Amino acid sequence: MKIVRDDITVALDDLLILCLEASEIYRTAAAAVGDRRMAATLTSMADDRREAAEFLAEEVRRRGDAPDTEPTAERVILEKAAVHLKALAPGASEAAVLDGCLEQEKRIVDGADGALSLPLQDGVRDRLLRLRRDASARLDRP
Repeated sequence: MKIVRDDITVALDDLLILCLEASEIYRTAAAAVGDRRMAATLTSMADDRREAAEFLAEEVRRRGDAPDTEPTAERVILEKAAVHLKALAPGASEAAVLDGCLEQEKRIVDGADGALSLPLQDGVRDRLLRLRRDASARLDRP
């Protein structure tokens, strides 16, 4: 592991953690909702974010550093608890659970924007642009 990380490695690793957290949160949400279609959507989102995290981890390794491989435990615990509370609240709707997940997508968009502001290699830039577009598109859906 490098002693001093450059801005690109830090940005990629931060985005990696956001994607890992998202994957965990979305899987929890999928298990908490009663609607099968929404559960399938959330599981798909979890898979997409896990795949992005794997790409980012590999890129951090390629840059000569050791990636963070675990989401921030405290944050994930709090987000999971929030998902469960929203799902269990009287009159709760799947939309409330989905809204919480979309907050994480907003964080991913912001993290991708930060990384994209740096001088990235074309392949990395292309992958982050796809990640950003996907997260942004989810935010735009009704």
